[in-house]
Amino acid sequence: MRCKGVIEELRPVIPEGEYEGMLVDIRELDCCYGARLLLDFALSGGGELDGHMVSGVADAELHEDTKLGHWVAAILGRVPEVGEEVTADDLLHRQCRLVLRHRTHGFGQVLAGIFHILPATVNPKPEDSGEAKDKR
Repeated sequence: MRCKGVIEELRPVIPEGEYEGMLVDIRELDCCYGARLLLDFALSGGGELDGHMVSGVADAELHEDTKLGHWVAAILGRVPEVGEEVTADDLLHRQCRLVLRHRTHGFGQVLAGIFHILPATVNPKPEDSGEAKDKR
């Protein structure tokens, strides 16, 4: 089979920091180190980087103390119960916060990688935050 590609413009390196994001795809990878998952996130939140994609790789083992376990808990907003089945449908298109850090590829290319995933930001209603009580 022949393969051909078209060189595209260089994508900007996303600055390190914390971003709103949404999980848009999960793919299985077979690696020499065992089964892994590639999680693709689209940045959101109303900035100029909306729609830019970032990816992270995690071992496919889902335990409370694994990277995937931490990521799933952050995406769901809770730690799943032991024995609970979590599917891609439970995770896809859910908001979360992504902490990005730079790393340098072996060829000197700088990449923004997912350092940590946090639950989505929840904006409390004014009556829930005590602001409404102060305005009486």
